Amino acid sequence: MTKKQVMPIEQAEAELIELFEEMEIDTDVESMLPDNAEGFSNTLRNLAMPITKGRAIISDGEYVLTLRKPFGEGENKETTITISEPSGAAWDAMKTAGRKDNGMKGTMLFCATMVGIPYIQLTKLPASDFKIVKEFALLFMV
Repeated sequence: MTKKQVMPIEQAEAELIELFEEMEIDTDVESMLPDNAEGFSNTLRNLAMPITKGRAIISDGEYVLTLRKPFGEGENKETTITISEPSGAAWDAMKTAGRKDNGMKGTMLFCATMVGIPYIQLTKLPASDFKIVKEFALLFMV
């Protein structure tokens, strides 16, 4: 079964670039080193794909992702997560991972704080949802 495309990829990428520029993320691939430009283009495409399929929208300066597997209990069941520009709390959370961390737990703590969910809930997200959160977070970590 093929999923219907809700929005063309070019339009989704254009909306993302507007969002990135609001967050002061460099979007000028012409001024980037070739490897960085390729990485940015890949990230842009990865974040645009859920928009083209209707799984994500950009609203009020935030990226809202519909989760493949909701979390929580009863009335508190969460079906979406909102990804917005991280605050200092995200950086502080990453720092709590400590020196012995290989970087992954710190990145995950950063992501959890950035989307406003507990770390334990983030670890339970399906890989496809976590990948989107991580891709977005990495834009701020370069």
